Amino acid sequence: MSRFIPTFILSLVLLISSVFSESQAQSWTSLNSYNGDSRHHPITFSDDRYGFVMAGNNSFGEYLDDVHRYDSQTNTWEQLADFPGGPRGFSYAVSDEQFAYVGFGSYGSEFPTDWWRYEFANNEWTALANFPSGGRNHPALILVDDKIYMGLGSNSMGNLGDWWQYDITTDSWTEKAEFENGNRHHPYYFGIDGIAYVGFGHGNTINGNINVYNDFYKYDASNDSWITLNEFSGEGRVAGTQFSLNGKGYILSGDGDNHGPLDSGEFWEYTPETDSWTSLESHPGGARWALGSFVINCDVYLTSGLNRSAEMYFNDLMKYQTDLVCGCNDSTAVNYNPDADINDGSCTYCESNLLTLVISGEDAPEGLAWNIVAIEDDYPSATGGAQSTNICLEYNCYVFEMYNNSNEGWNGNNYEIIDNLGNIIASGTHQIGATNVDTIEIGEMECYVESYRCNGLQACIDPMDGSGEYSSLSECESNCIIPTQIDNFSNAFTISPNPSTGLINIRFDNETNQTKLSVINMLGKLVYKQESLTKGTNTIDLSSESEGIYFIKISSNNNTITKKISINR
Repeated sequence: MSRFIPTFILSLVLLISSVFSESQAQSWTSLNSYNGDSRHHPITFSDDRYGFVMAGNNSFGEYLDDVHRYDSQTNTWEQLADFPGGPRGFSYAVSDEQFAYVGFGSYGSEFPTDWWRYEFANNEWTALANFPSGGRNHPALILVDDKIYMGLGSNSMGNLGDWWQYDITTDSWTEKAEFENGNRHHPYYFGIDGIAYVGFGHGNTINGNINVYNDFYKYDASNDSWITLNEFSGEGRVAGTQFSLNGKGYILSGDGDNHGPLDSGEFWEYTPETDSWTSLESHPGGARWALGSFVINCDVYLTSGLNRSAEMYFNDLMKYQTDLVCGCNDSTAVNYNPDADINDGSCTYCESNLLTLVISGEDAPEGLAWNIVAIEDDYPSATGGAQSTNICLEYNCYVFEMYNNSNEGWNGNNYEIIDNLGNIIASGTHQIGATNVDTIEIGEMECYVESYRCNGLQACIDPMDGSGEYSSLSECESNCIIPTQIDNFSNAFTISPNPSTGLINIRFDNETNQTKLSVINMLGKLVYKQESLTKGTNTIDLSSESEGIYFIKISSNNNTITKKISINR
C-alpha cells in the first residue's frame, strides 16, 4: 500500500541533504530519489547500467513488494511490475551481469523458502528450486563464480549458524560445514576472487547485553572449512550494507556496539592480501540502519534505510565516485582502454561492419554522453562520451541520443557515423543544452520517421516514409488546416482512460468511412495499426507494450489528428 511522505518531513530531508552535500567532500553526491515508500531492509542489486530497489518495510510497518529500477545513464527511476514472490522484508539478493537471485526474508510470522531469478535483459522473473531447510531473516548471501553461499540469519527458532551452497548450473542446494563461531543474524559479507567472507552481526544476548560481533572469517570451499581472520579494530557492528569491488570488500553504515547507532555512516575497505581494514569517508547525513547498496561499474550507490537517531526513513540515492577507471580492458577489443581498472562490459568485438563514430563541436564537456539503441531493444548497442570511437553495429534501425549528464550544456555537437570505406552513413547536429534523438538506419533498413505534409484538401497526413515537408503535426496544421475543421474532427473522438494500463477505449461519435488508426512510441516506431474504426467504442490492446508515452494517430477522409496517451502500470 502506497503512502505519502508529509511535506514538512520531505523538506527536512532535502534540507539535511543539501547541508551535508555542501559540507562533506565531493566523493558523495545526491541523485534522484525513487518514487516509492521510504523503507528499511530493501532488496538491492544491479547490472552494468541499472540499479534496483524493491520490497522491504515502510515507516508504517507494512511489507512491500514494489520494484524500482534506476538508470545510471540518465539519473531516472522507473517502477516495474511487483515482485511475484509477494511482499517481504529482511530479504536479500545477489547479481551478476545477466541475472539477480532473490529470496528469504519474512512476511509477518512467515519465513518463505522460495527462490527467484530475475533476468535483466527481458525484465522476467523465474521461480527456482525452493530452499530445502528453514527460511530466515537477515542471512549472508554471497555470489562466488557459479555458486551462491547462504547461511546464518534468524527465524522463530532464534539465531542460526548453518551454511549452504546453491549451484546455479544445476539449480540445487547442498548443506556445507556449519559456521561454528557463534550463531548470528544480519552479518556483513562479500565475495572476493572466488572466496566468501563473513563476519560481524548480531549474536545471542549474553547476561542481558546484546552481543554485536567485530570478528571476521572466510570460507574455504576447497575443503569445506572456516578460517579465522583478524578482528576488526573498531567497534562491533550490525545491520549495515556491503559489497565488493576490484578485489576488495567494503562495509558501510549500520549500528555499533550494543546495537546503538554509529556516530557516522562509517565506510571501511577490506584488503584480503594484508587482512586489514582502512577507513574511508563516511556517507553524509549520519549512520543508517538496514540500508541498501549496489555497484554499477566503478561507482557505489547507497539508498534507503532508517536514521534511528532522528527516526527518519529514506527513499533517496547517493553515489560514491571511486578513483577507479571503468572500461574495456581486453586488448583484443576495438575499444580497448589500457587504463581501465575494471571491465565494465563495454568491450566491442567486430569481425565485420566496423564503424567509426566521430564527435565534434565546440568545447565538448566531459559530461557529454551518447547511446545507440536498436528500436526493438531496451539496452544500448553502443555507448560513449565526447571522444570519437569505433563501434560495431548489426544492420538495424537505431535511435541515436546525445545528452549532457552533468547538466552543463554545450554549444551544439555534431556526429558522423562512417563505414570502413569512408562513407558517411549517418550524421546529425544536436542543439545547445538539450537532449536530442535521431533515428538512424544501418544497412538496407527502412526506419519509420514521423513527418507530415498537406494532402491538398486542407488536411495533414503522415506518408510513413519520412518524406513529409513538416517535422511536426502542429507545424503542418498551422499551414494546411482550417482550425474549425480540425477542431470538429478532434472533438468527435474521446480516448480513455488516460493514463492507461494498456487497454484503451476510443469512442467515435460520427458516422465515417475509411477511418484508420496507428500508435507510435517515443522512438518513432509503429507499434499498432488498425485499418478501420466504427461509430461507438473501439478498444485496442497495448498491454504488451512497455510503460511510457505513445501517440495515437487517427485519419479519416481529409482529416488527421494525433493524441498523446500514457501507459502506466
